[in-house]
Amino acid sequence: MVQRILDDPLSEFNNRSLYDLMHDKATDFVSYVGFTALLDVALEAFKFLSTRGASLPRLKNGTQPRNRHVLARGAANTTTSGATHFTDKEAQTELGLKYVVVCRSNIKCNAFAVEEALQRALLHITMGRRLWRWVAMGQKEAHTLPNDVNVYKVFFTFSFDVQAAMKANKCIVIPWQLSTLAPCSRRCRCNL
Repeated sequence: MVQRILDDPLSEFNNRSLYDLMHDKATDFVSYVGFTALLDVALEAFKFLSTRGASLPRLKNGTQPRNRHVLARGAANTTTSGATHFTDKEAQTELGLKYVVVCRSNIKCNAFAVEEALQRALLHITMGRRLWRWVAMGQKEAHTLPNDVNVYKVFFTFSFDVQAAMKANKCIVIPWQLSTLAPCSRRCRCNL
């Protein structure tokens, strides 16, 4: 299934496959692989951009999941403390981010396995083209809102405009280590 998802052309990807786009350095394409149990995928599809402390709506169990943003406004010499994050709407309008659901399952562990396998298959891609830092680091507990059904989804959030925005110094990739834009720790594979 994972190989099919990587190799099958999608109309959302201009009839190209994810594998081809991620490996074509002439194409300004970036992608994020994510998982959600939320009925409205849009609530989760852009949350990898939200700043630490920003959150999804309060969940059934009363908690609010937290994220560390990956992209921010600023030039390459901007310090991470001076960089501001994109809101969901700004990411869609300014960076051209969209999403597509590529897998649905009634079995949570199956959807998690697909997300992990897709992330692992593309982990060798340079950070900035891929927009996740680690494989399978999301919540293992599937958060849902009151009217959600138990259909677990794996999605790609993608854009053909983010690389151009980085080249024009309109946005930067925030490395794992938030205090600096220097290369990350030895454990990090972000290639910064």
